[in-house]
Amino acid sequence: GSPAMGDEGAEALVEALVVGSGAIEWLHLIDCGLARVPGRITWLPRLQHLFVNDNPRLGDEGVGALVDALAAHSSIVHDLSLANCGLTRVPAAIGDVLRLEVLALDGNKRLFDEGAAAL
Repeated sequence: GSPAMGDEGAEALVEALVVGSGAIEWLHLIDCGLARVPGRITWLPRLQHLFVNDNPRLGDEGVGALVDALAAHSSIVHDLSLANCGLTRVPAAIGDVLRLEVLALDGNKRLFDEGAAAL
């Protein structure tokens, strides 16, 4: 297989999208070896569908930072996939992502063992 994009590659991609038109509505950062999602992702004002699944290194910290950023910037993301991201709990701010309609959490085995009470 090809090497993972990684955090630096994802940062460069999002930066290029922001500098471009910023008009992207769908972004798939699937199985990229991410430990964090680029902070400037909130600078994509039309982003509605964000898939970061299959990045188990994100874990609670990386996903928590992403959800906090989406909530703080009144993101219009309404479809968020966090499947197989190494979660043990649902981020506290998930309810503050006001337009969120679809949330995928499958594949986070420890979440359903240890963190389902947070739902």
